[in-house]
Amino acid sequence: GELKTRIYALADRLKFPLTKLFMMDGSKRSSHSNAFMFGFGRNKRIVLFDTLMEQVDDDEIIAILGHELGHWKLGHTLANLFVTQSYMGAAFYSFSLCYTSNGLYRAFGFDDMAGTKIPTIIAL
Repeated sequence: GELKTRIYALADRLKFPLTKLFMMDGSKRSSHSNAFMFGFGRNKRIVLFDTLMEQVDDDEIIAILGHELGHWKLGHTLANLFVTQSYMGAAFYSFSLCYTSNGLYRAFGFDDMAGTKIPTIIAL
């Protein structure tokens, strides 16, 4: 209908390669309203929960999708991927330093741990 036409027009304006638009029956699991997009390259899709369609009017749906497509247009998804990977790398590096630090174990009362295998649960 008209909403579908408006969504495709919005995607066109932003050069978002929208190939399909879906409505998911989310009301079976929850009353939470949601919308998301997925896909790689030139094959992108948008999914609207039926609860969203029931809870807000068409103008609000366009505003919500405009917000989400703005994240895509400005490259926030890719930037967040790199930031998250950097955080994970730093966390694993920090864990590796703590895991092998006998001084740290002694500080928490685990004396004479040198040369023994330290259970990971204690290291965490």
